[in-house]
Amino acid sequence: MSYQLDAVTFQADMGPEGMAKTAEIWGDIGSGKLPLMFASDGTFNPALMPVTEYTDYETVQSGGPITVTIRMVSPEYLKNLEAGGGFRRYETESAAGSIEECSLAAWEQAQRDMAAGSLNIDYSFAVESTVPAQYAPDGKAHCTLLVKSR
Repeated sequence: MSYQLDAVTFQADMGPEGMAKTAEIWGDIGSGKLPLMFASDGTFNPALMPVTEYTDYETVQSGGPITVTIRMVSPEYLKNLEAGGGFRRYETESAAGSIEECSLAAWEQAQRDMAAGSLNIDYSFAVESTVPAQYAPDGKAHCTLLVKSR
């Protein structure tokens, strides 16, 4: 009998060790070792997409751990979150095809807005959706980051 997980939750810091742990988990998800994107029998569900949720992540400023959840959602998930209000959207792309570059650029945009005083982050929740270059029509990696604001 085949099974598929809805989400994987773990704690990590944003230093090199935490980033390596996160990359390892994403590798296990992409390979099917963790049956999140693929069911245990290897079946892929094209109706769902993975997102990364960050909760209670204020400790990232001091190097503390944050809670990370990688979850499979419908394409409407981000739209529904935004419709509820209270989020700032950041969209980035990488012509080099680097998801890491996209993600970092989105978070840097949010940091610049915070420094400029135009964003007051509510560190209780943020969600990030990345699209690898090989799945994007334009051949670029894409990132959408929704940051909850106060």
